Amino acid sequence: SFLIVADSYSIKKQQSLLAILNASMNTAAAFAPVIGSFITKYFDWQGNFLTLLFLGTSIFLMTIYFIPSNKPLHKNIFSIRQYIDIFKSKMIVLLMIYFMLMFIPYWIFVGISPLLYMKSLGVSLEHFGFYQGSLALTFAFGSLLFGFIGHRYEHKKMLAVANVIFFFSVISILLVTIKYSHNPLLITLSFIPFVIGQIIPGYILYPLYLNLMPEAKGRLTALIQGGRLIFASLGLAVTGYFYDGSIRNIGIIVTIIVLLGIIVMRFIIKHWESINHKDLVNQSTKSSST
Repeated sequence: SFLIVADSYSIKKQQSLLAILNASMNTAAAFAPVIGSFITKYFDWQGNFLTLLFLGTSIFLMTIYFIPSNKPLHKNIFSIRQYIDIFKSKMIVLLMIYFMLMFIPYWIFVGISPLLYMKSLGVSLEHFGFYQGSLALTFAFGSLLFGFIGHRYEHKKMLAVANVIFFFSVISILLVTIKYSHNPLLITLSFIPFVIGQIIPGYILYPLYLNLMPEAKGRLTALIQGGRLIFASLGLAVTGYFYDGSIRNIGIIVTIIVLLGIIVMRFIIKHWESINHKDLVNQSTKSSST
């Protein structure tokens, strides 16, 4: 879906459309745990698998009937060299690292939270979905709002604001980790600043990332999606190994990852002018060829 938007619209339009797309996806993700918890309660785990089968079949049919399929002008043969060329760009690698770092903490929290909330903190199955869904819903509303107003502000300054929000998220997570580790509401609220901080970079940086090498948008998308899932699963495995039934080790691991993301963002802001220059060159070239 992100690649279709990137292929079909200008960067300025991409940013607002991707914000709406993110908002739609995360609204669904917000309601999913709530609906899933009630399905589990009344129909056991098999009910969720049947629901997934229905949704998967629906998506398959919608893909066939609603997604346009255009034949490429020339056959694209797979080559490792195509990926090696991508990694020669320091800015692309920097953006990839940033996206992966800021993707991992949320999924670590989502992956461990069923054990933490229900087993350790005694949250009921019905209420658990509301705790988990509130984070996705926050991101959804924030993305939708920023999609409408984001173009009014200077992007470099907004990225600096996002970094400040991430710093406050580190403080809130550490505070809960140290002092309020047995309160599920405060634990959830402590992750809200982190979720809000993700909105601005997602709106600004993702379209730029795809357009730094326009001829390789498909490979760039594959690398970022695959890389985020691989490193999120590794992060979850490490967190699961150190999980002790409390938020403590989760909070420490998440804090370390977010701090690394803040450092990488500083480098991105430092090289912001070079990113924009490269992007303008690519857009000019694309317009000339059209």
